[in-house]
Amino acid sequence: QPIAYDVTLTGLSLAVAIGLTGLGFAVGVYGPLAIRAAVSGIVIGLGVACMHYLGMSALEMPGHIVWANDLVVASVVLGMALGAAALLVADRADSKAKLGAAAGLMTLAIVAVHFTAMGAVTIVPDPTRGFSGLSVSPHSLAAFIASVAIGVLGVCLIGAFADRSTQDKVTLLDDALGNMSQGLVMFDKAGRLVLWNKRYAELYNLKESIKIGSTLLELMQQRHRSGSLIGTPDEYARRAREAAQAGKPFKYLVDLPDGHKIAVSNVVRPGGGWVSTHEDVTEQELAERERAAIASEKSRRAAMDLAIAEFRPQAVELLDGVRASVLAMRANARALMSNSQRTSELAADAVGSFDEASTNVSAVAT
Repeated sequence: QPIAYDVTLTGLSLAVAIGLTGLGFAVGVYGPLAIRAAVSGIVIGLGVACMHYLGMSALEMPGHIVWANDLVVASVVLGMALGAAALLVADRADSKAKLGAAAGLMTLAIVAVHFTAMGAVTIVPDPTRGFSGLSVSPHSLAAFIASVAIGVLGVCLIGAFADRSTQDKVTLLDDALGNMSQGLVMFDKAGRLVLWNKRYAELYNLKESIKIGSTLLELMQQRHRSGSLIGTPDEYARRAREAAQAGKPFKYLVDLPDGHKIAVSNVVRPGGGWVSTHEDVTEQELAERERAAIASEKSRRAAMDLAIAEFRPQAVELLDGVRASVLAMRANARALMSNSQRTSELAADAVGSFDEASTNVSAVAT
């Protein structure tokens, strides 16, 4: 018996499949973290089922389809359950084997929907049913589907090569960021975080997960909770925004409670936003202080040597004068001692004469 497909319903089945599949993947990327994988798989499985049943509704033939409701429900449930399982495995995949398992589960979901749904079909002949004016033959539809499939496959291959190239670049970027000695964060022109590396979290002891899309204020509040922010989050965020709007670099030094010093440099991006680098300069600061202390000591010694060199002639002259004065004083002392000895001798002679005179007087008196 001849059959055909209603073009409108066939196109609608394709549009629904594309729309629900896209919605499912959008939920997987942007949905709540805890449930996004499961919900994404459920939506994709539902999209496959809707595509199948709309496509079957587009079938035109001299008969009508009677559905087995239990198998219809089973096909939809199988599609959603296996789709959820596929996305859950993919979300946790850390190897090619697990990605292959996720792809296998998604393939099984599609096959389960179609085969179970076809098992639910019973075609009852009805010669009164004809063809609509807007229909297409199975051969034409098959040729069209084959052409579209080849085109989609080609686009997918091109996308796969582009994705591989992009993934390689992303891997290189991740390696570079992961091996930087500086912490790095990047914000867009709306002040939301678009990039960060592990070193940044290590410098500020951030135990909480840093979320892409966080505002600067939210990140500063997270640092404030870890005790690694000087000042208030609001104050820092305000200063950073003002500097970014003015297009000026924003630099400062952070003194952490554990004694470490972090040099921070914020550079405005040409397209808006800014890049902030954070470097631990504790050892450099200590080395700089040590060098400054050594230089200061050398300068002090040089000044002392210069002063001694300038004072040496005067000191020699002064010492010579002191030596001459000492010699003169010694000579005077000797002269005085000599005179004193002569005076003592004369005094002794005088005393002797006086004693002799006294004796004579006493003798005369008697």
